[in-house]
Amino acid sequence: MVFFTYGNSLSTWAEAGLMGRELLLYKKMIKQGCKVTFVTYGDAGDYKYVDLLGGINIVPVYRFIKKSKNRWVNLIKSFFIPFDYRLKKIFSQADIYKTNQMSGAWVLLIAGKVCAKPIVIRCGYEMLRNLLRDEKKPLIWGIKAIFGYMLELIAYVIADKIIISNKSDRSYIKKLFPVKNSKLELLRNFIDTDHFCNSDTSFIGKNSRTALYVGRIEHRKNIENLIRGAVIANCTLDIVGKGENQRYFKQIAEDQNGIVNFLGMLDNRMLPDIIKKYNLFILPSFYENNPKTILEGMACARVVLGTNVEGIKELIEDRTSGFLCDTDSESIADTIQNIFNMPDEKLNSIALNARQFVVEECSIERVFKQEMDIFCELLS
Repeated sequence: MVFFTYGNSLSTWAEAGLMGRELLLYKKMIKQGCKVTFVTYGDAGDYKYVDLLGGINIVPVYRFIKKSKNRWVNLIKSFFIPFDYRLKKIFSQADIYKTNQMSGAWVLLIAGKVCAKPIVIRCGYEMLRNLLRDEKKPLIWGIKAIFGYMLELIAYVIADKIIISNKSDRSYIKKLFPVKNSKLELLRNFIDTDHFCNSDTSFIGKNSRTALYVGRIEHRKNIENLIRGAVIANCTLDIVGKGENQRYFKQIAEDQNGIVNFLGMLDNRMLPDIIKKYNLFILPSFYENNPKTILEGMACARVVLGTNVEGIKELIEDRTSGFLCDTDSESIADTIQNIFNMPDEKLNSIALNARQFVVEECSIERVFKQEMDIFCELLS
């Protein structure tokens, strides 16, 4: 039984264009004879997606309890979800509980204790770490630190297994929390390497000096320095994604007289064909966890450029499977220039090495086997 990130529903996935990607692993489990149930924070509207789920059962909690217009009321009510007699009856039928993210883990933790089920906490990213990185107001930072730490402490102590997606998060957890090594399992975010593939690798020179960024349009993604660096390097930059800071970054692009195109949101299923049109895939973030976007670029055998920060540097071996640079615009520009000045043969070799890394470390087949091994161990 998979408990969704707090507040998310199947509609959330569909609107973000992530439905197909997020279902892949669980559809594979269904084909292997497993029963999978999603506990979502949707209402009866989630049932309209049943035909897309391939046999996955859904339990929209707001189909059973009334949703308030006040978010704080909903938060308080979420602690009582496992005690609703109808939901408790459904929850008790599962063998294992798993979170999709740490946010909302309290629902699963309470349900796990009430129904006496094994608990798997999945951290696509380490929530406390990101909360403290992003918050600038001291008072709010302190409140988030206290409540975030308490939630994670309880979750990590109670959990039977903890799935993390990158090595730096594992080190962070071990430093702050009393967690046994045997609980921690490193599973990369999976990539469908049949869908994100390299049907065409002879790309350098086909669309001269073009680069692509895919992701949220926000400050921590370092979009401003990316735009400035692309302009300095005389590189056309296309940006796929959305975010509340989009207008700000569009103004920067106009002020710099750069060729920067904001393409909006695209369904994940369309991305391989988009990615293959570009010479260069860039992820310039100030920090990351285990970013799927750059792994998708690598799986398509594109040359990738990432910043030398946690979450990215463990995925890229500089000048072997991609390129690393600093977060400032000058370093981004210099590295773009160096890439376009390299021989095509060298760049193609680097791009193929990138794909090989994803196939070996992040393929859906590998992650599926790792996750099933965890479930089998718990059930035994």
